[in-house]
Amino acid sequence: VTFNVDLTNPELNITHPIEGGNYTSQVLNINFSINDTNIDYCQFTNNSWTSNITFSCANGDNNFSSNNLEGNNTWDIIVVDQAGNSNISSITFFIDSILPFIQFVPITTISRNQTENWIFANVSASDTNLDTVSIYLFNASGILNMTNGTSPLSINFTELVEGIYYLNASADDTIGHINSTETRVIIIDTTAPTILLNGPNGFINSTIVNFTFNISDNLQDYFTC
Repeated sequence: VTFNVDLTNPELNITHPIEGGNYTSQVLNINFSINDTNIDYCQFTNNSWTSNITFSCANGDNNFSSNNLEGNNTWDIIVVDQAGNSNISSITFFIDSILPFIQFVPITTISRNQTENWIFANVSASDTNLDTVSIYLFNASGILNMTNGTSPLSINFTELVEGIYYLNASADDTIGHINSTETRVIIIDTTAPTILLNGPNGFINSTIVNFTFNISDNLQDYFTC
């Protein structure tokens, strides 16, 4: 009678995902290596036990496809050899594949021409792992003011000189996702234009009268007649 005695548990090592890893996209495979010449089968489970699957595996490198959850995930691989020896390895990792939500809320200044010399911003943001909310006011020369905080966040930019301003906001999470609002364009014009009528002069004997005039304004590109 010939028989083999095998009292050694298979060696098992998970190579992907990594323990304690933070991922910004879905993890679709678990990769692992086995060292045992008499493998019988492998088994995969996850932390919610929505998957508890037995599958074929072999000595060397292996992989198994599975869906993950947003947030914390724990995946287990169990390997069993033909003598009934087994080993289990677990890996825990974190998934955040969703961008933060951010929006301007009332009474944020809308895109418009205005005579007021201030711009008000009010922002709301949400995310399971929300980190920082930032409001930016800038012009063609660059950023004039950046205000950081948490949601909700508001600021009133005051004593602004005439000109064209751009307003937007962004939110990031602890994983590194960033999302932004639309950019609003606000033109501040606190000075009325001046107009000088040059003609006509004197008596006009015609049903058609042409007028000539000069206009000046601090914002030459933003007036109509």
